[in-house]
Order: sequence, then structure tokens, then C-alpha cells
Amino acid sequence: MAILAWIIIAVAILLLLGFGYWFFHKIQGQLTILLGISEMLQRESEPVLGQVENLQATLAEKQAQMEQVQVDFNKIKDQ
Repeated sequence: MAILAWIIIAVAILLLLGFGYWFFHKIQGQLTILLGISEMLQRESEPVLGQVENLQATLAEKQAQMEQVQVDFNKIKDQ
């Protein structure tokens, strides 16, 4: 009876190890795919981020110009 219990325990351990091995390799493949997609998206987004930074700088410049125009307008209006 004790031998049967040890056999059952050994089979259970082998099944767990087999499932763990299968699960690890399945997840590893999916993680590799996701990492590749992530790197591709990062490469594609770098030029867009550069354009956004340029647009933000242009916007700040235009806002400063508008503020100066408003100040000049108020000076002329008050004269």
C-alpha cells in the first residue's frame, strides 16, 4: 500500500513538472512575441515623439508671441 502511495506521489510530481515545463515554454514564446511588438512600437513612436516635442516648442513660442501682442495692444489701447 505504501508503494502505491509513493507511485501516486511520483506520478503527480512528474505531471506537475511536465505541466510547468509546458507552461513555461508557452509563456516564453508569448513573451518573446510581446517583446518584439513592444520594440517595434517603440521604434515607430520615436519620430512621432520628436514631432510632438517640436510642436510643443512651437506652441510655447506662439503663446509667448500672443501674450506680447496682447501687451502691445493694451498699451496702444490705453494711450
